[in-house]
Amino acid sequence: MRLSRRKKIVVIAAAVAAVAVFAAAAVSEYGPVSAEARQAAADYADRQSSGDETGWTAVEPAAGGTVTLENDRCVLTLFTDTTRFTVTDKRSGTVYQSYPAEEPTRMSEEDIARGSSNVGLTYYDSDSKVHYMGSNADAVQK
Repeated sequence: MRLSRRKKIVVIAAAVAAVAVFAAAAVSEYGPVSAEARQAAADYADRQSSGDETGWTAVEPAAGGTVTLENDRCVLTLFTDTTRFTVTDKRSGTVYQSYPAEEPTRMSEEDIARGSSNVGLTYYDSDSKVHYMGSNADAVQK
């Protein structure tokens, strides 16, 4: 079978491109992973967990309706009466809240209700009308 000159050029170009791709893969950072790198990744993963699958250690609930979970990096505190929670970074002491620190005043009541909810659900009824349910107003307060 004879190939035309044009087809020969295409075949040669494809072969050169394939060789270039394989050569680049062999020398790039995405090439084969060394045994040391695999071991370092496994060691890192082991340091991030605490023996069970969750990586968290349960702490007895404190008075006042809170549940606290902690690991070596952070503390999660859930307030059971409101379902609000905080996450505290143990290293920096920074506290992240799931709710605004102060009640907003320049928002509509609907937006305040949405901001007070940790979980929100937007759904459509059979007439394609949009409805919203929030965990605070539609669950916690009831």
